[in-house]
Amino acid sequence: MVALTTAGTALAQAGSPTCQQLEGSLMALDRSAGGVANQQAQAAKLRGDLDRLSAQARGMGCDAPRGFLIFQGPPRPPQCDQIDDQVSRLRSQIAGLERGGADNGGQRRALIIALAQNNCGPQYTAAVQAARRAAEPAKPKNFFEAIFGSQQPQSEETSPDLDLMPLEQPKTYSSRTVCVRTCDGYFFPMASSTNSTRYAQDDQLCKRLCPGSDAQLFTYSGDIKSAVSISGQSYMSLPNALRYRKELVPSCTCKPAGQSWAQALAGLEDETTLRKGDILVTEEQAREMSAPRPAETPKGSKAAAKPPAGSTAAAEAAAGGPVAATVAAPLAPASEQPGQRKVRIIPLPRSQNAQNQQGAAAGQGTAQ
Repeated sequence: MVALTTAGTALAQAGSPTCQQLEGSLMALDRSAGGVANQQAQAAKLRGDLDRLSAQARGMGCDAPRGFLIFQGPPRPPQCDQIDDQVSRLRSQIAGLERGGADNGGQRRALIIALAQNNCGPQYTAAVQAARRAAEPAKPKNFFEAIFGSQQPQSEETSPDLDLMPLEQPKTYSSRTVCVRTCDGYFFPMASSTNSTRYAQDDQLCKRLCPGSDAQLFTYSGDIKSAVSISGQSYMSLPNALRYRKELVPSCTCKPAGQSWAQALAGLEDETTLRKGDILVTEEQAREMSAPRPAETPKGSKAAAKPPAGSTAAAEAAAGGPVAATVAAPLAPASEQPGQRKVRIIPLPRSQNAQNQQGAAAGQGTAQ
């Protein structure tokens, strides 16, 4: 197991960031749990102590059957009660080590499969292939074995180390990320499914969302206790891991003292939410894009003839300014026009009024 981890480290350092991350998680798991081999060795030592203590109890007659009333056997030695307590403690310790080894073994198998999946080293690929071959049922050698099955158990010498080699491939290799506040171990989710290409950007966003304290991005696939930072540090190795569950640290908060959340997050730039392919639009461009398009002249119709430049200038001079746009006046209230239907009043432009007034004056002069 040590050779496997050491060789994988050398390959991961020269490989992709994904391999380095997975290798760091594997090493952190071995360090935090003391290593699967150490747990197995400690459990084997305790089982040896349990066997010796059980043999001592049998030699003292602690397991001798007791009779009933007048048929009772010899009295039980007083040391048997103390031996029974020691046996119970040893069995509890062995059970705890076996449970911890099983949990670490499952996480370790998943990491080794991920390392093989990402081509992080031939040793991981060989371990996965050997475990798959061992998990496959043996092919029958003849007709009778095909019907009745083989009665020969598999030899332990040819069986692979199942604590080291994974048996089945997980469904997905994407990981979840959380932002961890290192002063008390509190964390909040960042992404439910991501990969190593987003770690650096998510780490920056994590720090900006918690400006009042030191915050780091951690990845995990199961429980928070198995989380590992993007630098390879395990969550449980933090000095304040899970501290928020035990006590409240008043000085440990993501919001800086004396600031509101709006002030604390004022420096959060929009670049943290940009994705590849996004188009940046300024306010001026947004107004131009949202403005209504001019009406298009129908095909086949003649364009309106432009008035002479001189007449346009004269009309503007008579009206006292440029031609005004036609604006629709609001509807007159129904109370002011009882019994009449509503009529929309549209005033003429000032230039048109001036021309009409000049025409009317000319008509009156001719009539006179």
